[in-house]
Amino acid sequence: MTASTLERWAIGAVVLYTVVLLAVTVKLHPTPLYFVETDLVGEYIPAARDLAAGHLADGHYSYKGPGYPLLLAAAAGPCRGDSFLAARLLSVLASGCAAWLAFLIARSFAGPAISLFVLGGMLFNPTFIRYAIEAGTDAPTLAVALAATWWALRTGSSRWLFLSGLAAGYATLMRYNAAFLVPAAAFVLLGRREPLRRLASYAAGVALPLAAWLALDPSAIGHALHNNNYLNVAYELYGRDMPWDLFEAQIGSRFHSLGDVIAFDPIGAVARTAWNLGDHLVADLHELVPLWIGVIAAPGLILWLRRRDSWQAGIHAGLCALALAPVFYSSRFSLYLLPFYLAGAGALLSELPRMLGRWIPKVIAAGAAPPRSWFPALAAALLLPSAWFGFQQLEKNLADAPHEARLAGERLAAAGLGGDRIMARKPHVAYFAGMQQVPFPPSGSLIDLISRARASGTHHLFYSPIEQILRPEYAVLSDSGVSLPGLEQVTYWSSGRGHFYAVYRITDTPLDSLAMDAALERTVLRYVQRRPGSPEAQVFAAAELVSMKHHREALDRLLALERAGVLDPAVATLASTAYFELGDYEHSYRECELAMRLQRPTGWSFARLATARQRQHRYGEARDLYRRAAEMEPGNPEHLENLGLACVALRDYPGAAAAFERCVRLAPGDAQARRYAMGAYQLAGNPRRAAQILAEAARWGIPIQQMLDPEKRPAKD
Repeated sequence: MTASTLERWAIGAVVLYTVVLLAVTVKLHPTPLYFVETDLVGEYIPAARDLAAGHLADGHYSYKGPGYPLLLAAAAGPCRGDSFLAARLLSVLASGCAAWLAFLIARSFAGPAISLFVLGGMLFNPTFIRYAIEAGTDAPTLAVALAATWWALRTGSSRWLFLSGLAAGYATLMRYNAAFLVPAAAFVLLGRREPLRRLASYAAGVALPLAAWLALDPSAIGHALHNNNYLNVAYELYGRDMPWDLFEAQIGSRFHSLGDVIAFDPIGAVARTAWNLGDHLVADLHELVPLWIGVIAAPGLILWLRRRDSWQAGIHAGLCALALAPVFYSSRFSLYLLPFYLAGAGALLSELPRMLGRWIPKVIAAGAAPPRSWFPALAAALLLPSAWFGFQQLEKNLADAPHEARLAGERLAAAGLGGDRIMARKPHVAYFAGMQQVPFPPSGSLIDLISRARASGTHHLFYSPIEQILRPEYAVLSDSGVSLPGLEQVTYWSSGRGHFYAVYRITDTPLDSLAMDAALERTVLRYVQRRPGSPEAQVFAAAELVSMKHHREALDRLLALERAGVLDPAVATLASTAYFELGDYEHSYRECELAMRLQRPTGWSFARLATARQRQHRYGEARDLYRRAAEMEPGNPEHLENLGLACVALRDYPGAAAAFERCVRLAPGDAQARRYAMGAYQLAGNPRRAAQILAEAARWGIPIQQMLDPEKRPAKD
């Protein structure tokens, strides 16, 4: 196949793919999904609208620069101001460009056959298809980053190097971790002739978009250098299993920069990053790349990297992997690496016939050329299942779209409520209603929820399946005809297939806990009576009874479910809580163990086991379990404090001091953590460190008398 024919086939495949996905996104994707498109409707579209109006609001750029909102603002014009349509079209078109650029890059260092395999692998990859349809920064950033890579690799021309730098600079404004493109290109250019001239051309391109942003907003350099992405690193290092809301409230405030995050535990930070390099690679080879391709991509990467012409592309892939290692894993973060994994798989496939001919001489005569049909046949066998799986997954994702949020938003907009505030877990309903979203509080009773809504000037509350999943303590709001003190249901809709919404008006009715409990109990009983024989209804009722501290009644329902053979981690977890509150710590322990067998354990799970053993005065087991909880959530001061107290009970004073020391470092202004640490160091025979902790307290504004209260220190016995 000639080079021109190869390009025509590749262009035809990309055009066909783009046309099909454009039809899918226009006809079948009218509602934003609940993953990356949450950021789209909650952050990027408002930022794009502000930019179109000539405003640059700082609040939109806490984690990313203005690169994507600028593209979105430009694309919204031809779409008659429909920003969501513009985002969808932009994402599909960018994915087509990204696939074409991946083909060009692969052809430059791997040859025509492998480049076609890379192109097919991109177009049929489930993750690539998903984020071509789910609109966000993923596909546009990938396209710009691959353009920067292609122009850096192709020639030494100053013009192309300038364009490469321009694309790298703009990609960085779209996602800050795309900054790896700059050192990667610098390494490549240093290996060529006249490196200073080439670097100057490249640097001029990089500087242009950054300088333009700085000209628009003189504080822009502050966003780039001090954005909140350090919280993503802190979460990976010290939060992990904690809910993000809880981490951000309890631990995130401890850190103010990436330097703070690393300085807290530099050895641990380096170790975790090194671990993640391998862990992310393994995850990529079965999540980003389908497993049946991943198993040959790993050895194929080694084969590919042995080629002399692969080192420049290999530097780009390696630095991208290093940039992603300090944060939590998501397959979409690794999309830039997809062409390189596919090139590795293609390299192995291209060598396989020759290798088999050498290893199986009885099947293939010695010296005979391997059949040319082997490579396309093997490639098709790998890529067709990938395509089937990708479109099956796409169909499922689109079927799960929260149409209830769009329908409710359109109804509220028709009622003339635009500009008002509505409390919701996600911004979708507010987007379609033209209202301002007020997030649900992290936790609390219904009275707390209503009080916070009133305090923020919020007049409406939205409840749908996503709120029921993430805020199950308010699940009573999911029924029709609900009327509670302070809440009046104004509209309700249900499809009968798991999709519903309820909108409440927040009234001025005085709030009383007794009246609320009585109303909740009536509502719960009615909910269950409407759904006879439904285990889900019984679980919901039990959860509400636990929240109302009716633990015995909740336990009766939960044990009936278990006797009926229901194996559900939610049932076991609720039963563990009910037993614990009733003082039956052994049964609480056993139910928590059951929940851990039914789903992946979390730090909370080990902490519950530890607390049960602590209440039974089995301090050795409690210490080991608290240590497991702290390992899973190393930045959770509650686990560390309980670990320290268990160590004190065992007279392990050095261990207690180490645990309390971490508490002090996490929360320097916490007087109780400092008192515990002082007491533990005194008992461990290190009064000098205890005196230092006391002296440090004054710098954090803690009164000395509060620090010296003897009743607050850990006791020997």
